[in-house]
Amino acid sequence: MYRNVHGITSEGSRILSKGRKWLIGKTDGTSIIKMLQDKITIRQLLLEYSTERITVDSFKYNYQVKYNSSDWNDPYLPKEDSYMYAEDNEFKEEIAYSKAICGGGRENESKMFSM
Repeated sequence: MYRNVHGITSEGSRILSKGRKWLIGKTDGTSIIKMLQDKITIRQLLLEYSTERITVDSFKYNYQVKYNSSDWNDPYLPKEDSYMYAEDNEFKEEIAYSKAICGGGRENESKMFSM
């Protein structure tokens, strides 16, 4: 998930015009499926079903990576009611892929995805 950002970052580095902030977490295939089926929100996936909270600030070709930063609070997170709002079978291929990676069973759920 990313948001456009302006101004000065919390560390004081200047973003000259417009950049992006990416929130990245590791999650499992079962959680991806839940999100794609609108059973959990994108915000829930990031906060409750992800580990290794990583933030990447980018401006043009410059990137700053932070781990467990305060950026994982509002205003950068998706809204609480942000679902995928999938149409019927919209994510059919992605769900099938996620199930295949997980092997369809709980014993393989430790295989992780980046979000």
